[in-house]
Amino acid sequence: EALLAAAYSPNNATIYVGAFHQAPVLLDAATFMRLDASAQSPAFRSVREIVISPDGESIAVSGPPAQRNEWSVSICDRNGAIRQPDIGAGGHPAFSSDSRLVAVGQDEHTLAICDVQTGERVRSFTIADAMIGALCWSADNTELIVGCSDGSVRVLDAQSGACTRRFDAHSSAIRQVLLTPQQDVLLTTCPEAPSIKAWSWPSGALRFDITEAADPQSIAISPDAQRLISGGWTKTLLLWDLQSGRRITTVGTTSGGIRSVPFSPDGRSIIAACDDHALRVWETSRPSAVALEGRYLRDVERGRNRRDLLELDRETLSEIHDVPRAVIDARHDPP
Repeated sequence: EALLAAAYSPNNATIYVGAFHQAPVLLDAATFMRLDASAQSPAFRSVREIVISPDGESIAVSGPPAQRNEWSVSICDRNGAIRQPDIGAGGHPAFSSDSRLVAVGQDEHTLAICDVQTGERVRSFTIADAMIGALCWSADNTELIVGCSDGSVRVLDAQSGACTRRFDAHSSAIRQVLLTPQQDVLLTTCPEAPSIKAWSWPSGALRFDITEAADPQSIAISPDAQRLISGGWTKTLLLWDLQSGRRITTVGTTSGGIRSVPFSPDGRSIIAACDDHALRVWETSRPSAVALEGRYLRDVERGRNRRDLLELDRETLSEIHDVPRAVIDARHDPP
């Protein structure tokens, strides 16, 4: 099925993958083999978002659990087993830097802050005049930065919910808001009026506006905050200089739309989770030398037993570097 989400564990050891009509899948980040812990994953019928807590102990999964039609956010342990179900129906989970709290959209207009261990709602705030599209925390966990359906960015006090700041960032709905690890740049994206904007933070001064990235569905910041990766329905993975907004290169192309593009925590790999049922991972080397393509495939032919396959290919990115071609073909049938 189409892949919707992918995330690395903070220790760089595990990749979590989410798809339509499938529970979260755990892969070994070194071998791409499916881990036995995947068998413990909850029976989600689809997984739209996967967010890992900074300490790596908790996973926020957005999707409809088995026997239910409603989408919701559940907190799982590191093996994907549900610990606190249904803490919010609106999605967009974001963990605080100390991993103790998670902010989620309770519904389209309500933001809830929940205790990660108990799932209990600590506080909730309402944004009456716009729908919640994306969330992130400030480094000191005192503020929540909210991207809204009207293209505005709202900064909320995490204790009172008071809007301490608002500015119009885009002309249409915001999909992502991200702060760099150094907290000095805020990134916002808008797929409908295609744009990726970088704002000096906390001043809010616009640094650059990338309009070349048509329909950006997902972006990610490298751990050193020097590079930005973007992907979307154009099936092209683009790498940008985060200081200037200049496009560095086209990392690669896919045969399906790109839904999720995280960097690995060590900055050495970039993942693309795609609509063509494939998970591709590129090794980065100033900025990219060898493409490591890991495909997670399913036999979806009606009337036959479905089987999970993992096919791994290594190939050169000839348009970027003249690297000798190397091919690895490994297959794995999970239990």
